[in-house]
Amino acid sequence: DSEFVKPHRDVQYFAMLSVKKLAAEIYDSIADAATGSSKKEKLDDKKGGSGEDAEDASGVGSSARAENLLRILLRMEIVSEDSELTNPDAFLIAPPARVAVDEEEDSDSSDDEEDDGEAVDSSSESESESESENESEGSEKNNVGDKRKRDGSASAASASASKRSRRSSTGKPTWQQSTKHRRILQESWLAVLKIPTLPNRALKQALQHLPTAILPIVSAPLRFADVCTRAYEVGGVTSLLALHSLFVLMMDHGLEYPKFYASLYRLVTSRNFYAKHRTRFFRLLTNCLAKSDMLPAYVVAAFCKRLARCALTAPPSGALFVLALISNLLRRHGECACLVHRGTGRGDDASLEDKFDADAQDPAQARALESSLWELAALERHCHPAVSALARSVGTENEKTPMYDMDEFLLHTYKSLFETERKRINQKKRMAVPLTFEKPKSLFTDTDIFAGLLSVPRPAGEKGSDGTN
Repeated sequence: DSEFVKPHRDVQYFAMLSVKKLAAEIYDSIADAATGSSKKEKLDDKKGGSGEDAEDASGVGSSARAENLLRILLRMEIVSEDSELTNPDAFLIAPPARVAVDEEEDSDSSDDEEDDGEAVDSSSESESESESENESEGSEKNNVGDKRKRDGSASAASASASKRSRRSSTGKPTWQQSTKHRRILQESWLAVLKIPTLPNRALKQALQHLPTAILPIVSAPLRFADVCTRAYEVGGVTSLLALHSLFVLMMDHGLEYPKFYASLYRLVTSRNFYAKHRTRFFRLLTNCLAKSDMLPAYVVAAFCKRLARCALTAPPSGALFVLALISNLLRRHGECACLVHRGTGRGDDASLEDKFDADAQDPAQARALESSLWELAALERHCHPAVSALARSVGTENEKTPMYDMDEFLLHTYKSLFETERKRINQKKRMAVPLTFEKPKSLFTDTDIFAGLLSVPRPAGEKGSDGTN
């Protein structure tokens, strides 16, 4: 790895090319086994057993091979600019100054250009002859002939421009072009992720790597939309990681995914507040909800209710994040203020029924705007003082109150909250707090039953509390 792959760009290029071919072979073998093709059956009969037994005997199954191919891709240092490929020391074999095939391509392209030019000239001559013979037919046909001339010259110009661009791009070998590196990177990743037997743990690693390292670099990132959509159906943490990639495709590359907020709503569960990747989940919620003013009120209200319901059983760090996010959402979307200002009604027959449907999987069907955030009253009695204090402040902010910085709440853990509370207590101990109004003269007071048992000798002439010496 340190000797060949990382320092040499040409090795990286051909390694990704080999990964693509091997992944395609694995996918084809799985497809043949699933469809029960005749070729596979004949091969198994010759070997004296089934293909699955042969794989088990060799100890290398398709899932293990797919995971190993993904590990190779994860160790690749991706090329982003052409300047990274100009240094000859970055290659195991120094690339030639110019590829010899380019001369033949130049001659072929020049011949093609000459042929195109002759075709345009012949077409223009034939058109001029036809125009001279048919002058009596009117000016309408002359306009058509002029239009054909313009179209022919424009097509010839565009063809020559495309040939010139191809000649400039082929001046270097493929492994010395950043566009080729990005293209083979994309194809190799798609080939590996398409393997149906890829283990779930490997899929999680790939989805962690996609939004930050792959999608911003590849030439056609929208081709990963199908992979992310299929990964969302797996459930659990895999769905969370897949939804993060879909969000990047929506915001940066124009992907249309109408069910995004419904999918995100289904991920708001108490289980995800204890998951390993909960910080990524919290950041995704912040980017999707707190940074947009165009969300409908029913969507914001549904998320507030579901988050508040999860905060009742969440750890203190998750409850603090939920309260801060709800506070920002209520102030950004004023039409949702009814959630904290709705009363119980008038009279003895006032209904206290919560109309929020907690089992609904779509924000449009949750009826959150007809409910109230009664969960805040429960969180005011939380065992952690920071949670109870923040719960009491939600809904009481004014226009001058600044928004909470959600990045600070993303870093809260049990250890950080414990250290914060310890520092607060130590700071209180440093303050000079008066414990009594009079300086004690003895261990026990005069009215105590043990008064005088352990008396402290007084200096001469000093009177006690009863006036005696």
